Amino acid sequence: MLSRAARRPVQLTRAGTGCALIGVADGAWLGPRLPRWATYAICALLSGAPPFFALAAFTSLPVVLTIALLCDAVGGVLNPILGAVQFERIPPRLHTRVLGALTASAWIGIPFGSPGGHGTRRLVRVRRSGGCRTPPAPG
Repeated sequence: MLSRAARRPVQLTRAGTGCALIGVADGAWLGPRLPRWATYAICALLSGAPPFFALAAFTSLPVVLTIALLCDAVGGVLNPILGAVQFERIPPRLHTRVLGALTASAWIGIPFGSPGGHGTRRLVRVRRSGGCRTPPAPG
C-alpha cells in the first residue's frame, strides 16, 4: 500500500485529467456555437504558458495548482476543434489512412523522449539534485 505522500502525484494527475475531460465536454457542447479559429487561438494561448508563469510568479502551491488545473480545462477544448477540422478537411475515403498515419506519427516519438531528455541533460551538464540539503554550518 502506497503512503499518502506517494499517492499525491497520482491524485494530481487524475485531477488534471478530469479538468481536461471537462474541457473536452465543454468544447464539444459549445464548439458549434463559438467561432472556431478564435476559440482555438485563445485556448491554445491560455493552455500552454500560464502554468509556467504561475510557477515563476507565485510561491503558493494552491494558487499554482488552480492555475494549472484551469489551463488543463482550457486545453481540453482544443481536441474537439482539431477532430472536427480533421474530419472536414480529409476526404472520407482517406480517413482511415490519413488519421492512422497522424496517430502513428504522434506516437512514434514517445520512446525517444526519455533518452532525448537524458542526452539534453548531459549536454547542458545539469547535475542531479540531491534533494533539499542545507549547507553545513561553518566552524
